[in-house]
Amino acid sequence: MIDTIIILCGGQGSRMGKKGLRIPKPLQKVGTKSILEHKIRYYYDQGIKKIILAVGFRSNVIKKMICEIDLPTDLDIDFSDAGENAGILKRIKSALR
Repeated sequence: MIDTIIILCGGQGSRMGKKGLRIPKPLQKVGTKSILEHKIRYYYDQGIKKIILAVGFRSNVIKKMICEIDLPTDLDIDFSDAGENAGILKRIKSALR
């Protein structure tokens, strides 16, 4: 059974235009929660107990949001930051270390 996953959430959201510059794509709201929070809760409900967030662009904002939301206490969230300009493969490689 899979108990650990990596969520890529470090892209620049360039296709979102100006909206993506203000608020990182993973933090855009769908209803009352961010896309990232919806994903985290979904995977937790599927039995995932450890999530590695492969951050990059505006990682400080994403880290702050994670600290501010009420998540289950038995959920372990780690951050892997390969830098703002890292591509997908570099972020995955960094998260796997």
